[in-house]
Amino acid sequence: MSKRRWNILLAFIVITDVLVMFIMKIVPIKQQHGTCVIIRVIQINLQ
Repeated sequence: MSKRRWNILLAFIVITDVLVMFIMKIVPIKQQHGTCVIIRVIQINLQ
């Protein structure tokens, strides 16, 4: 994998993490767990 592509991937993961933190502040606690699982699956698939 080229360095540029790797940088884009890292940026995407950082943005996703920020979005998750932002969502968690808004979304009630009950629904947070589902969001975490979805994000983990996406990150695992990207690796």
